[in-house]
Amino acid sequence: MRRSTQTNYAEHILEDNKTMNPYPMIQWNPTAKSAVSVAAMREADRRTIENGTPSLELMRRAAQGVFDAYGDWSGKAVLILCGGGNNGGDGYALAENLQDHGVSVALYPASKKLSQDGAYYHRRCVEKNVPMVTEPDYNGYDVYVDC
Repeated sequence: MRRSTQTNYAEHILEDNKTMNPYPMIQWNPTAKSAVSVAAMREADRRTIENGTPSLELMRRAAQGVFDAYGDWSGKAVLILCGGGNNGGDGYALAENLQDHGVSVALYPASKKLSQDGAYYHRRCVEKNVPMVTEPDYNGYDVYVDC
């Protein structure tokens, strides 16, 4: 297969998600048609970083993408569950973005161990006093984001 700079790295498409929702409090879309595989996303990230975009910028863009895709955050209480890897960093970046836009947001850090980039956005959240909870009340939020 011939690759060019115009190649869409999201070539690995998953079929319809037929799984029942194990988390009833989370909005679920069982008719979703596609997603990027882990391998394809890693390759896209690697190439993007290799071509000069810093990984912190990729994290910021991921957070902005979620912010934009959700639409109207007004009046919502949001809980973001953040792991220790770069996906967790995306969550911290999203929390910062939400707080900057006046959205009620709290973080549930699931790991004390953070990636270098995740630690950067975690520090920014601490500096901006984004609330962090150790035992979240899952009934107290309108939107849950798992990062």
